[in-house]
Amino acid sequence: MNARRTVNAHYAHVRAPAPKRAAPAEYNSLMTGEEAGRRVAVGVVTLVVVVGGSYALMQSPLSNSEAGTTRATAKFTPPPLSAAMQAVLAKSNGFQLLVSYTDRGFEPPAATIKKGQTVRFTNNSSRDLWVAATGTAGAVYPGTGKECGQSAFDSCFSLKPQEFWEFTFEVAGTWSYADNLHKDNKGVVIVK
Repeated sequence: MNARRTVNAHYAHVRAPAPKRAAPAEYNSLMTGEEAGRRVAVGVVTLVVVVGGSYALMQSPLSNSEAGTTRATAKFTPPPLSAAMQAVLAKSNGFQLLVSYTDRGFEPPAATIKKGQTVRFTNNSSRDLWVAATGTAGAVYPGTGKECGQSAFDSCFSLKPQEFWEFTFEVAGTWSYADNLHKDNKGVVIVK
C-alpha cells in the first residue's frame, strides 16, 4: 500500500489539461444552430442523391433484373410436326412415361411402369435416334412376327431431333433397349 501512495503522491502535481474552449464565433454558431442546420441540409441533399440514383439504376433497361425477365418471357415456338409425327400422334392414346433422349443418352436411364402402359421416347438430342430392344437385361422383348427386327419393341426408323415414338408394353419383365445408331446409349424399362 505504501508503494501505491508514493506513486500517487509523485504524480499529484500533474493535472489533466483543461478542456479546449470554442472560439466565440464557433460558440455562437453552435448555440444558434447555424452549423447544425448546415449539416442537416448536407445530409438531406446526400440522401436525396443516393435514393434518386438508386431508383434510376433500378429502372435502367440494362439492369440484371430486367435482362433476366426478358429472357424468361421469350416464347419458344416448336417446328411444325412432320407427316410421320402427325400419324404417330393421331394413333396415340396418351402415355404414362416420357423418356427423353439427349446428347448424354436416355433420361431416365431406368424406369418402372405397369403392364399395358405406354412410354413415349422423345428425341431431344442433336442427332438421330433409333430405339430398339437389346436383351442385355435378360430376354429380348417378344415379337409379333410383323416387326422390322427381332422384337416388337423397335421404332423401325430413326427419329430426327424433336420427333417421338410411343410403345405400349403388354408383357411384364425387365426390357433393355439402346439407340441402334449409338449403341453406348442404353436404357431399361421394368414392367410390373
